Amino acid sequence: YYVVLDGSGSMREQRCSGGVNKSQASKAALRKFADTVPADANLGLLAFDYSGVSERSPLGMKNRKTFFASLEAVRADKNTPLRSAITLGLRALERQARRQLGYGEYHLVVVTDGEADKGQRPDQVVDYVVDHTPIIIRTIGFCIGEEHSLNQPGRTIYKAADNPEALGKGLQEVLAEAETFVLDRFE
Repeated sequence: YYVVLDGSGSMREQRCSGGVNKSQASKAALRKFADTVPADANLGLLAFDYSGVSERSPLGMKNRKTFFASLEAVRADKNTPLRSAITLGLRALERQARRQLGYGEYHLVVVTDGEADKGQRPDQVVDYVVDHTPIIIRTIGFCIGEEHSLNQPGRTIYKAADNPEALGKGLQEVLAEAETFVLDRFE
């Protein structure tokens, strides 16, 4: 599970977020999500915020403390470079797939509250992911409804969240929908 967290300036708004700003509500939901990710599953974090677009916590199984610290360090400011963020997430998951020899599931989990900046629409990278990789793109659109470039029925999984509870539920659905493989069932 590789999380891409929107830390754009609009995440400082309190609309739809239950008395805190959207950044704080997103971080709280992601903390709960990370607590429920199985210990034997890789988890990583990439964010875009005041310090740019970068990986904050590399994919790993024993990295929850680093993940939580990196999550708390995200400070909402600036723009929404979705294409750049998704491209970096794609690369991280491709590296992990090579390490795992292609076995397993790969989820790019995007939490965002806005449309991409001009020149940052993710359409081409989404096309590549859908057409050439086993990566599943799951987006939680926080307080933006259904109209988003990452809402591509049949190609991506998109959930609209209009409050912190719906945001948390959308993240838990990522785990609930992941397949469970049991080795003794294969013959």
